[in-house]
This record gives sequence, C-alpha cells and structure tokens, in this order.
Amino acid sequence: MLSLDAMRRESDLNGEAPVDISEFIRFFVVGIVATLANLSTVWFSADVVDYRWALVLGVAAGFLVSFTGSKLFAFRSMGWADIVSECWRFVTVFCLGASLYWIVGVLLKGALYPDYLGKKSAELAGAFVGSSTMMVTSYLGHRYFTFQTHLKSGPFRRRQAPDPDRPR
Repeated sequence: MLSLDAMRRESDLNGEAPVDISEFIRFFVVGIVATLANLSTVWFSADVVDYRWALVLGVAAGFLVSFTGSKLFAFRSMGWADIVSECWRFVTVFCLGASLYWIVGVLLKGALYPDYLGKKSAELAGAFVGSSTMMVTSYLGHRYFTFQTHLKSGPFRRRQAPDPDRPR
C-alpha cells in the first residue's frame, strides 16, 4: 500500500498535483454542510410558503453556503477583489456539474432498467453515480477555473528554485 507521501509524489505533474487531498476533503465537507442547509431550509420554510418556493429557498441557501464555504474554507480564497467573477465562474461550474449529473443519471438508469435492475434501484444508481460525477468534476472546475488554487502554493506543490539572493 502506498503512503500518502508516495501518492503525492506519484500524482505530482509539473510541480502541481491535479488533486489536493486535504482541499478535496474540505470541499466534500462543504458539500455536506450545503446539503444540510438546503434540506433544513426546505424543511422549515415549507410550513410558511408553498413547497415549490421552499425548494427554491433551499437551493438558494445551499448555493450561498456552498459558495461561501468553498471560497473561504475548501479553497481558502481569501481575496475579495475578484468576488464577482468568482461567483460567475462558480455558477458556471455548478451548472455544468448539474448538467453532467442529470445526463449521467438518466443514461445510467436507461442502461440498467429494465434489463439489470428494477426501476427504483436503477434510478438510485443513476443518481448516486451522477452526483459522484458532479462532485469530482465540480471540485476540479473550482480548483482550476473558479478559485484557481492550482496556481497558488500548497502542500502538494514542488518547492520553488532556491532564491539566489537568500543566504544559505
């Protein structure tokens, strides 16, 4: 079994890793918290507004938690000067991820039902694989496009060449 250091060395490409494990774990945690924000908003607002509006409020709450948590916690993008373009890039990645989720879910359900699984099992399998696809592609989209953390120094980045002006 490979150690974490060995995995880091193996995945290192030209001084940067395609996936920062600790960043990915933080992204996953943010996704769980955003999902809970979505569901709890729907749960509590459905008593006050129509269920369809409760769903809209839930998506909005989940999106706000996801964007804020991704920016500040998962990707540690602390600058505010670029917030508008980060938000638009976040929406773009979110929409592309949601489209992939839907496409994968529908295609997998169609491939599994009725020949291999019952309807509900095929739908659940499609939803699970689709959401997993969305999680991975969203992480990569946010890492490389929205917050561009692959350009910043991090635990998986190779050390820079020594500074010739720095005393040894």
